[in-house]
Amino acid sequence: MFTPSLEAPNENKKIASKLAMTLISSLRVSDCYLERNYKKNYMSKYPFYYEVRFKAFKYDHEKELLEYARPITRIFQDKTPLENRKDAFEAFDEFLSYIEDRLYQTSRGNYIIEQPPFVSQKIKKIDQRRFENYYSWREKLKEYREDISLYLIIDDDRIVKDFRSVCWCSETNEYLIHKVASYEYEEQDIVDTLDMIEVPLYEKFNIDISNMIKTVYHYGLDYSESGEDEEDGAKRTILSTPYVWKTKEEYENRRRLDEESTDNEEDKIKSLTIKAGEKRVTYESLFAEYLVGATDIVIADSYIRQPHQKENFLEFISLIRSLNKHEFIKINLKLITYYSEGLEGQAKLFFDELVETLKTNQDPIHFSYEFKYSHARTIETNTGWRIVLDRGLDIYDYKYSKFYPNKSLIGKYFPENRSCRDFSIEYTRKK
Repeated sequence: MFTPSLEAPNENKKIASKLAMTLISSLRVSDCYLERNYKKNYMSKYPFYYEVRFKAFKYDHEKELLEYARPITRIFQDKTPLENRKDAFEAFDEFLSYIEDRLYQTSRGNYIIEQPPFVSQKIKKIDQRRFENYYSWREKLKEYREDISLYLIIDDDRIVKDFRSVCWCSETNEYLIHKVASYEYEEQDIVDTLDMIEVPLYEKFNIDISNMIKTVYHYGLDYSESGEDEEDGAKRTILSTPYVWKTKEEYENRRRLDEESTDNEEDKIKSLTIKAGEKRVTYESLFAEYLVGATDIVIADSYIRQPHQKENFLEFISLIRSLNKHEFIKINLKLITYYSEGLEGQAKLFFDELVETLKTNQDPIHFSYEFKYSHARTIETNTGWRIVLDRGLDIYDYKYSKFYPNKSLIGKYFPENRSCRDFSIEYTRKK
């Protein structure tokens, strides 16, 4: 098997590129290869470098099978930062050439990696209920992802800490600055990294980037959350990349569609009363249409105390996850609950573990909590909805909890078959 070398002479690059493309797309090759330029004993005065990662599959279209490819990684740190950056983008383009027959160009001019229809069918058949937990299900989905990613890596923890106080773009010291993928990802994080991490990093080390500075406008999440302030929400100063950012026209078209979808809002303002013993009532049927699109959710429920109530709360979090279909939009979830004096310490153990679990697994949900008594049990969203529940989330018969001695497994796997307690729920718009 031919393996292109990082040290291959320039005249062989075209040959290497063609052969590598054949290697990845042809089923006659047993596997993809791992290529890593390991760090050398090189002391740089610049504690940052670039890394390009490539993951692709080999397909058998006749048998509708795919072979998993081991990732290819290249590290660029042995030259000046600008030279390393230039080399990293050249490697990115080289990887693109390997799969050029599977690239689709969007109306903006950005690339998407196209996958055969049978792969989409495989993904749809991955039933979350068959997995032990959400994370194992999500890891299984990731196995079908293909992408080329370019990262800025910062080796100094102090610098990482300083930047994290300015811009929360990453849980680690790796910052994504360019990507082509078979799935959707959050553009806002990338443009924020370019503007608020990479440019200040070069300025910190007095590296002249005047010839590469570029002003771009991205009409995404920040533009919306800033109240559509163009200067603060859309304008970005970055080092040049090939990416074409979301236009104002795209943003306004999306907003119009969203407004049209809320034309039936009056029908959604209502009250419901559920009688004891009723079935076919799930968190999804009660809350889903009111939570879709929300990025800030506050739930006030002073009775998340008993084991089955905590279990209900975790199920509510699972619903929020399922509505965030592309897994790239950050959702802030805050719980306001109450524990009697002396019991808060034990409660903190549970909630702190939940915070840490979500953070460790880089979950799109950012969870926080506060101990404060609230008589009303409500769910409020930044999309303007206020849901009042007289029982909070505690609407099901206890026997469906795993903590109930004679627990019914039916409720776990078929939530629509759980019996309810009597409760009422009111959907209103916040004033």
